[in-house]
Amino acid sequence: MKEEDEVLRVVNPSKKIGRYLILILMLVAVGVGGYFVFQTPKKEKITYITTQPVRGDITNKISATGTLYPLNEVQVGSQVSGMIDKLYVDSNDLVKKGQILAKIDDQKILQELERNKAQLKSAQARLLSLQSALKDKKWQFERLEKLYKQSGGKYPSFADVQNAQVAYEMAKAEILSQEANIDEIQTRIQSVQIDYDNTIITSPIDGVVLVRSIDVGQTVAASFSAPELFKVAQDLKEMKLVIKISESDIGRILVGQEVEFSVDAYPNRTFYAFVDKINFGSSVTENIVSYEVTILVKNPDLLLRPGMSATTNIKVAEAKDVLLLPVSAFYFSPREGGEELKQKKNFFTPIVRKKKKQPQAKDSREVWILSHQVPKKERIEVGISDGKNIQVEGISPSAEVILEEKRL
Repeated sequence: MKEEDEVLRVVNPSKKIGRYLILILMLVAVGVGGYFVFQTPKKEKITYITTQPVRGDITNKISATGTLYPLNEVQVGSQVSGMIDKLYVDSNDLVKKGQILAKIDDQKILQELERNKAQLKSAQARLLSLQSALKDKKWQFERLEKLYKQSGGKYPSFADVQNAQVAYEMAKAEILSQEANIDEIQTRIQSVQIDYDNTIITSPIDGVVLVRSIDVGQTVAASFSAPELFKVAQDLKEMKLVIKISESDIGRILVGQEVEFSVDAYPNRTFYAFVDKINFGSSVTENIVSYEVTILVKNPDLLLRPGMSATTNIKVAEAKDVLLLPVSAFYFSPREGGEELKQKKNFFTPIVRKKKKQPQAKDSREVWILSHQVPKKERIEVGISDGKNIQVEGISPSAEVILEEKRL
């Protein structure tokens, strides 16, 4: 009986062992199936965002900031020291050339002037006295010399003649000295007179008073340098805008080019001017070389004021009715295998010159055209750019230029 039970256990395994075997086989099947599922590559769906060249106008501009100045600005000072006695103008007043702006107290200068004039009169009176003495000494010398010759040297003595001659010569020297003294006094009088005239401060030009730096009663000290009393600007209906252009852009700036600029005081208004002068001299700031450019500005409404900061755009080139493409089109390059190409072209890569037989080949760049849903590289000629669009030639107006690709 025992032998029969053993045989039955070998021939017919228990249900529990069977269930374990079935579970193991199912797990193996699931693992193998998952492996094949995940190892099978997915095919990506690629879509392209494209644009077509559009026809329009484009302008290339150079931007810079600068400051507005009057065409002619004069700092009016004083060459004499003293207290401000009177003021005749204030800031923003219109003045004419020669108009009195202020007056410095002249009492001390007048006293000095009168003293010198008195010294002059005294010196002139002494000169008259010396001239009279000279006539007498001349007569004495000539009389004695004549008697000496007529008497054959017997009368008067030779010493008397010599003494008379010496007295005559000394009288002439005293007159020369006195004349020099008079000249010196007259020079002092002229100098004091100039100081007196300079107590009256006048405008050197026709214009407007920008700044008044003094008040009545204030003392002006002109010992070392002329202090600034007023700042007068010529007619502000014409002004100049001074900007600095870097050496990389200065070659494209020409006299007469149109300029657009704006100021913070009128943010919604655009002013127009033109390039008037380009300096040959340069300046260096933090190793950046720049050149000063002067822009002539019309200011009929007197809206613009000296010292205002301006943001300018100089029109250096323009093209009308040409084909345009977005600058972003020159950034695009298709991916291979889902990865970016290592050498991606962009707008800032060096421009490649198109090889032609003609001596004047235009600049050229590469774009990608969608042809039958396949990207195709094409080289086209490019012109000026305004930072957003760029002028293009040698491309069909209906070409689908790729801007971006998307993979799903």
